[in-house]
Amino acid sequence: MSVPLFRQALLAVLILGGAWLTAIPALAAEPEAAQRVAFIQAYAAARNGGNSWRALASGLHDYPLYPYLAAAVSCHESVRKH
Repeated sequence: MSVPLFRQALLAVLILGGAWLTAIPALAAEPEAAQRVAFIQAYAAARNGGNSWRALASGLHDYPLYPYLAAAVSCHESVRKH
Protein backbone atom coordinates (compact mmCIF):
# COMPACT_ATOMS: atom_id res chain seq x y z
CA MET A 1 0.00 0.00 0.00
CA SER A 2 1.47 3.33 -0.96
CA VAL A 3 1.75 6.16 1.54
CA PRO A 4 -0.99 8.37 -0.01
CA LEU A 5 -3.38 5.42 -0.14
CA PHE A 6 -2.54 4.54 3.46
CA ARG A 7 -3.24 8.13 4.53
CA GLN A 8 -6.58 8.10 2.72
CA ALA A 9 -7.55 4.83 4.40
CA LEU A 10 -6.45 6.14 7.80
CA LEU A 11 -8.40 9.35 7.27
CA ALA A 12 -11.51 7.38 6.32
CA VAL A 13 -11.21 5.23 9.45
CA LEU A 14 -10.77 8.30 11.65
CA ILE A 15 -13.75 10.07 10.10
CA LEU A 16 -16.01 7.03 10.46
CA GLY A 17 -14.79 6.43 14.01
CA GLY A 18 -15.43 10.06 14.92
CA ALA A 19 -18.90 9.92 13.41
CA TRP A 20 -19.65 6.80 15.45
CA LEU A 21 -18.43 8.42 18.68
CA THR A 22 -20.58 11.49 18.13
CA ALA A 23 -23.61 9.28 17.48
CA ILE A 24 -23.32 7.39 20.78
CA PRO A 25 -24.95 10.11 22.94
CA ALA A 26 -27.85 10.23 20.50
CA LEU A 27 -28.36 6.51 21.08
CA ALA A 28 -28.70 7.02 24.85
CA ALA A 29 -32.15 6.33 26.23
CA GLU A 30 -34.50 9.19 26.95
CA PRO A 31 -35.01 9.65 30.70
CA GLU A 32 -38.21 8.11 31.94
CA ALA A 33 -41.07 10.21 33.27
CA ALA A 34 -40.50 8.80 36.76
CA GLN A 35 -36.87 9.95 36.64
CA ARG A 36 -37.93 13.43 35.62
CA VAL A 37 -40.39 13.64 38.51
CA ALA A 38 -37.81 12.31 40.97
CA PHE A 39 -35.25 14.83 39.71
CA ILE A 40 -37.66 17.74 40.14
CA GLN A 41 -38.41 16.65 43.70
CA ALA A 42 -34.73 16.12 44.52
CA TYR A 43 -33.80 19.48 42.99
CA ALA A 44 -36.43 21.28 45.06
CA ALA A 45 -35.10 19.58 48.19
CA ALA A 46 -31.50 20.42 47.25
CA ARG A 47 -32.37 24.08 46.83
CA ASN A 48 -33.72 24.07 50.39
CA GLY A 49 -30.44 22.71 51.74
CA GLY A 50 -29.78 19.73 53.94
CA ASN A 51 -29.36 16.15 52.83
CA SER A 52 -32.95 15.10 52.15
CA TRP A 53 -32.33 15.40 48.42
CA ARG A 54 -29.94 12.43 48.54
CA ALA A 55 -32.72 9.94 49.31
CA LEU A 56 -34.88 11.41 46.54
CA ALA A 57 -31.98 11.18 44.07
CA SER A 58 -30.90 7.63 44.95
CA GLY A 59 -31.81 6.25 41.51
CA LEU A 60 -30.71 9.25 39.50
CA HIS A 61 -26.93 8.81 39.29
CA ASP A 62 -27.20 8.14 35.53
CA TYR A 63 -29.70 10.96 34.96
CA PRO A 64 -28.19 13.62 32.68
CA LEU A 65 -28.95 16.51 35.05
CA TYR A 66 -27.74 14.78 38.22
CA PRO A 67 -24.71 17.11 38.65
CA TYR A 68 -27.12 20.03 38.99
CA LEU A 69 -28.32 18.62 42.32
CA ALA A 70 -24.94 19.15 43.95
CA ALA A 71 -24.77 22.58 42.33
CA ALA A 72 -28.13 23.51 43.84
CA VAL A 73 -26.88 22.53 47.30
CA SER A 74 -23.68 24.54 46.80
CA CYS A 75 -25.68 27.54 45.64
CA HIS A 76 -27.97 27.31 48.68
CA GLU A 77 -25.01 27.08 51.05
CA SER A 78 -23.16 30.00 49.45
CA VAL A 79 -26.25 32.23 49.64
CA ARG A 80 -26.81 31.21 53.25
CA LYS A 81 -23.22 32.12 54.18
CA HIS A 82 -23.49 35.64 52.78
